[in-house]
Amino acid sequence: MKLLKWIKMHRLARYCMAVVDEVVKVVEADESREKVLDALEYVKKLASKGFTPAMECLAIVHANEHHWLYDSAKAEDYWKQAAELDDIEAMFDLAMFYYRGRKDRAADVVSGHYWMKRCADAGHPLAMRFLQMKYE
Repeated sequence: MKLLKWIKMHRLARYCMAVVDEVVKVVEADESREKVLDALEYVKKLASKGFTPAMECLAIVHANEHHWLYDSAKAEDYWKQAAELDDIEAMFDLAMFYYRGRKDRAADVVSGHYWMKRCADAGHPLAMRFLQMKYE
């Protein structure tokens, strides 16, 4: 019975990832705002259920400084939600978000280091390399 449950969850995860990928394509193509907002509503529902790839997708969409959906506070919030659920990709992206800063906010090296360290401790190879280079 556990195997069947795992297979169903795996299929749902693959389906959700496909939806997230489509949303990113729609946003990158800068299609009609209505179509983008409809797609994002579905991704928001997935994120509200704790699906971290959906949170990552929303963060990436809102972190794009050249897109009409840019909102650094929302990007930070979605990355934090996913990072606090131990998503190491979100930890890395959040750390880089802090290290780099944005057009409407200065870099926050302290927060960047905190999340990069957590990410490296969780085994993310790029985070480990980043910290190694920082301390060489």
